[in-house]
Amino acid sequence: MNEELLSDPDFHRKLQKRNTDAFHLLYEEFKIPLYHLIFSMIKDNEKTADILQDTFIKIIRKIDQLQDFNKLKHWIFRIAVNSTINVLNRDKRLSLPGDDLEILYDRIAVDDFQVLQSEDPEELRALILELVERLPLKQRIVFNLKYVENFKELEIAEILDIPVGTVKSRLNISRNRIKEWLERESG
Repeated sequence: MNEELLSDPDFHRKLQKRNTDAFHLLYEEFKIPLYHLIFSMIKDNEKTADILQDTFIKIIRKIDQLQDFNKLKHWIFRIAVNSTINVLNRDKRLSLPGDDLEILYDRIAVDDFQVLQSEDPEELRALILELVERLPLKQRIVFNLKYVENFKELEIAEILDIPVGTVKSRLNISRNRIKEWLERESG
């Protein structure tokens, strides 16, 4: 992510003035990470594209409501998460396991979930990906923000507008559930 661009006051002024080039740069900067985050929650390419488009429309419409441009990145991710949750609530269904989880696959620290020393790390990683999909939505969102998007707990708290303790709790519960499921799978 281009932190220099995101912290540039001239860029902020251009966004506030709804400069097309500035919004294009913002879109180019965020389209891939937002797509991955939304897809990790909804598992549907078509709906992901729709939510991504809706997210950027909301950003354009509401940019003047952003008080602190130092929080631009968090604000954008919050809009994406909220938009995705709204679609999931409207559809009244949870996402189904998908096959586009390479990013999470690469970032899972197998050591965090090692149950048996004899486990093959690749097999274990694949199983963990499957198990992540079983997590309740709130835990899966936090897990994906942490492991897919590499946000720190404080940043996740800001994005989701929840206390840091809640973020840590959801991450801990997620890891413990996955470990418990792994023990059942291997035992």
